[in-house]
Amino acid sequence: MLINHNLQIPSAHHRIISIFPLSIIISSTSNILSSHYSEPCADLEILLLKAYTITKSHPNYDELYSSIGFDWRIADRCVLRESISQTSNIHIRTSHHITNAKRSSSAAILLLFNGDILGASGILSSFILSPRETLTNTANHWKVSFVSSFFLFTKLYVNFAAAEGSAVPENDSMTTIVSPLGYTIAGLLVGFGTRLGNGCTSGHGICGLARLSKRSFVAVASFMTSGLLFATFFDEKSIFYKYLRAGSDTLSDSLPNSNSAGIGYVMLYLALGATIPMWMRGTPKPESPKDTSQDEEINNQRKLLPAAVSGALFSVGLAISGMINSSKIYGFLDAKGLSNGTYDPTLITVMGGGVVVSWISYQFVDRFNIIKHKNTLSSPLSQKKSCGKFGVPTNQTLDLNLIVGSAIFGLGWGIGGLCPGPAIFNAVAGYPHVIYRWWPAFCVGTYCAQQLKKHQSKSIK
Repeated sequence: MLINHNLQIPSAHHRIISIFPLSIIISSTSNILSSHYSEPCADLEILLLKAYTITKSHPNYDELYSSIGFDWRIADRCVLRESISQTSNIHIRTSHHITNAKRSSSAAILLLFNGDILGASGILSSFILSPRETLTNTANHWKVSFVSSFFLFTKLYVNFAAAEGSAVPENDSMTTIVSPLGYTIAGLLVGFGTRLGNGCTSGHGICGLARLSKRSFVAVASFMTSGLLFATFFDEKSIFYKYLRAGSDTLSDSLPNSNSAGIGYVMLYLALGATIPMWMRGTPKPESPKDTSQDEEINNQRKLLPAAVSGALFSVGLAISGMINSSKIYGFLDAKGLSNGTYDPTLITVMGGGVVVSWISYQFVDRFNIIKHKNTLSSPLSQKKSCGKFGVPTNQTLDLNLIVGSAIFGLGWGIGGLCPGPAIFNAVAGYPHVIYRWWPAFCVGTYCAQQLKKHQSKSIK
């Protein structure tokens, strides 16, 4: 399970947590309880450990905890689970509905206002494969705005909203601890697979299914199948288990430290440093009355704000939904949970809700709407009609790259419990294995897949 233990709490929040420890525990466990595990005691143990770590230095620690009838050293976790679930019942019933709206609204805003697709792997791959083009071509500046806003709201959420879900595994039979090698292999496979198959859970899963793309249906079936098979049949008896999984003694190595948290801030500052000049850039004057370059530049500039809003919603939506928490992924992919009562359907409800809202947004895009009406858009809302257009993929070719690439992505997803969106959230949040292992491997995998595709293109010619 991946849980965000943000130990770098500002002093003001340290004081608040010291005064209201039970409130923090209830807040941080609400999403885990919403998965309706029959015995989620291990989830609570890690979260209680977080509260304990934060408040143990308080001089009146024992008095604070005894005042609420709780002592970490003798707590009956199952009894505590019952009391917390009763207290957070209202939040449990509403959190996923709110989350679905946030994530799918992110894709809808990007589509309706900019005409672009929210494909996390595609957006991030552009910084890996063509960084200069992404930073200098004004047509790509919306990607920089999206990423910088995502980074900013990730840091804000982690530091001020006590979000749960990131890269700390816990020791329990229902959860999985990924080894450093496991993170490396997972990142490599996800990078290679998403590039070869041209998409991940956001591009194919939410946006592709919403527009009824044949390629996306095949891709989702492929990565879901490979992920499900791996998560279901990979256990302690597997020959590679000792290489891909780790013991509870490695728990502390997964926690953010001053260096890894600092890297997260460096990522944020670099992104903001690249974005601010783009926001301040002026629009060039046309050289002649027939020059349409000004309209194109205006359109590119107008894309920055919707992209920033979309990035913010995407970050917060991932956090609230728990999709940055690998136990949600393993709980869904592991079919054994259907028989032992630990199956977690959260992923399918979040993705299903996202697909529905995204599908509604496509009903306002000309040529992609199933429901015929007169209010469809021929160009995105923020764009000048003279040159504004929707960049919706129309390729319907079902090829081997799509199937194999998606299957490889699903395998990496099953190993590490991370796809590109949650992985970048965890990296900015400061989780060392994701920063030092998963993302470098993802970049290598992405580059290798791109070289393979170039080789295939040359062979065809």
